[in-house]
Amino acid sequence: MSGLVNREPRSDAVRNRQAILAAADELFARADGRAVSTDDVAAAAGVGKGTIFRAFGDRAGLLDALFERRAEGLRAEIIEAEGRNLGEGPQARVSGILRAVVRFKVANLSLVRAIEDAAGRRGSQSLFDSPPYRAVYRVLTEQIDSLPGPADRRVSSSWAAHVLLSAVRVDLLDHLLGEQMSAAELEEAVDALAQRLLPT
Repeated sequence: MSGLVNREPRSDAVRNRQAILAAADELFARADGRAVSTDDVAAAAGVGKGTIFRAFGDRAGLLDALFERRAEGLRAEIIEAEGRNLGEGPQARVSGILRAVVRFKVANLSLVRAIEDAAGRRGSQSLFDSPPYRAVYRVLTEQIDSLPGPADRRVSSSWAAHVLLSAVRVDLLDHLLGEQMSAAELEEAVDALAQRLLPT
């Protein structure tokens, strides 16, 4: 019967988890996320490496947890973009969502770079199947499917969503920022792409 009892996480486990996330947050904020290892995080958090694996499973699990910690703002922006442009049609909502994604990725460049790099190392499909990608992809396809016009004249919502998301890949954003393109210009560029790709 003891196996059926729900146990709350031990207080030290909760403290360790919070310490690990706080340390990882700081490391990813000031270093290239691709170079941040679990050893680095463990040392900064003052815990053993095994504690990280017990709390998060592996480095990918830690990255996912850190993303979830920061993604509340992105979710709120996407919901706001959908509501703010409600009277302007799906194209305006798609543009608002893409602008929110650009702002989030630019603000969290190191972390998102590490997540997308790790996904790429696991295989070509891993990025497309990752929860962050699928969440935005789902919202975009819903909006694209609601575009006006005959169904046989509209672009495939799946294809269009993937094309638009390819324009906000972190490696591309990082490259363009390095070429002195501002975050505001990146937002304008994805807005223009959505307008050209999708009918009004």
